[in-house]
Amino acid sequence: MVPAGRGLIVVISSPGGLQYMFNVPYGVGKAACDRLAADCAHELRHHGVSYVSLWPGLVQTELLKDYMAEKGHSEDSLFKQFGPNFSSAESTEMSGKCVVALATDPNILSLSGKVLPSCDLARRYGLQDVDGKSWAQQPDLTAISFVPCSLLSLSLFSQGQSA
Repeated sequence: MVPAGRGLIVVISSPGGLQYMFNVPYGVGKAACDRLAADCAHELRHHGVSYVSLWPGLVQTELLKDYMAEKGHSEDSLFKQFGPNFSSAESTEMSGKCVVALATDPNILSLSGKVLPSCDLARRYGLQDVDGKSWAQQPDLTAISFVPCSLLSLSLFSQGQSA
């Protein structure tokens, strides 16, 4: 990518890098992904290479679908956390649609080093999930002050502006 003078690197992360989710290694790993995107973007920008951290929402993976079907309406803590929202979760294809949109954005360098929630990218680029789900009416996550400034510089987040 550096010799070509352009490129895009996408690391998959989640809000688990900001708040406890699942376990310590998960959180530390996701925090590292976000920091990696910010730091690598700093070093690669002058080469025309973008590096971003993509935060998919709750994703209907095969493993999670099977787990939810098996647990039903159980008292399981994971089911309690994700079960009520699982029907509105995004497909596994949605992240791919986001990456394609980013890769074809002529202004991708303006997003380099940022945390990019998939719902915000769907709205920004007018994407719909494979089942027709749209995020047009949902709030822009980058506009919500759910991240204490002392934990993470808000400059890591994209500004949620339309393309």
